[in-house]
Amino acid sequence: MRVALAGLSLSGKTSLFDALGRHAVDSHAHPARADHPNVAAIKIPDERVDWLAQLHGSPKATYATFDLVDLPGIVLGDGLGSAERPRILADLRQADAIVYCLRAFHAGVVPPPKGSVDPLRDYQDLRGEFLVCDLDTVMRRIEKIEATLKKPLPRKEQDHHRHELALLEKCQEALEAEQSLRPLLERAEDEAMVRGFAFLTQKPAIVVLNVDESDAADPSAALEPFDQVEGPRFAVCAGAESEILQLPPEEQAPFLEDMGLSELRSAQLVHDIYKALDHIIFLTSNESETRAWAVPRGSTALEAAAAVHTDLAHGFIRAEVIAYDDLREAGSEKDVRAAGKFRVEGKEYVVQDGDILLIRFSG
Repeated sequence: MRVALAGLSLSGKTSLFDALGRHAVDSHAHPARADHPNVAAIKIPDERVDWLAQLHGSPKATYATFDLVDLPGIVLGDGLGSAERPRILADLRQADAIVYCLRAFHAGVVPPPKGSVDPLRDYQDLRGEFLVCDLDTVMRRIEKIEATLKKPLPRKEQDHHRHELALLEKCQEALEAEQSLRPLLERAEDEAMVRGFAFLTQKPAIVVLNVDESDAADPSAALEPFDQVEGPRFAVCAGAESEILQLPPEEQAPFLEDMGLSELRSAQLVHDIYKALDHIIFLTSNESETRAWAVPRGSTALEAAAAVHTDLAHGFIRAEVIAYDDLREAGSEKDVRAAGKFRVEGKEYVVQDGDILLIRFSG
């Protein structure tokens, strides 16, 4: 999974990257470039992994992760740095989700590019850029299909092009009405037809306001203008949290207290971003390793087996399934079986979040 940060210049995007990544990348020594973005593997803390590892005596506990990508700030219009915009947008297209990092902090030493702090305006500017990019892609493809349909084609190929054309015309209509494509492309067959275009407005979007320290504990006023914005919305004082994370853990509490916080908002934000990706986590556990695996919601047992190793999918026989909550309540696998909550499922079984799987396969 790949999550990209998108923001205008001086939005504090790299501070957010440092806070979420806990300084895994030295972004000061190696600033993100359009041709070389910074990437950090973000671990998703999961107490289920900890408990299972203890239960089975696993010496190794592996958490699910997603890749967080930091790119240079997007320069709109023809200003200095605008030449990098196409490459930045191309990298955003490779992401599974986009986090809008919006400046809501006031710092005299870092004046806002437009002379005022207005996160809603910045969001609308960024979203407008994404809408225009998608519309350009759609119109170019429509033009190409219309030219193709003027040529003699086999009936099956002609029907395919007409179906795609009808779908793209709906996309054009939505984009011209300043609507994102995500709701329009919910059907699996429609999503598959346009998947190769990697539309920006089709991706899950998370809005993160980078607020002042004074708003960190209660950002409700800062978030209020975004009540009508689709998708999840959060707030964090990225600069302060990035600095706090450079302190030893035992020295962090007083600084959090000064901000009115009991814990780092960025730690919770990792979970919030993951939820927006619409993935679930299944678990495997034995005496060697306990591991969390992230797969798209709706994945089958066969697809889960492939996520672990292709050999498991090729030789799939069955999946032995225990729900984590059932195991936690019972206390042992023996008691889960006694309670009749141990299940054997086939390859078409839809894996649920928290399922503990043991894949049986022929080698």
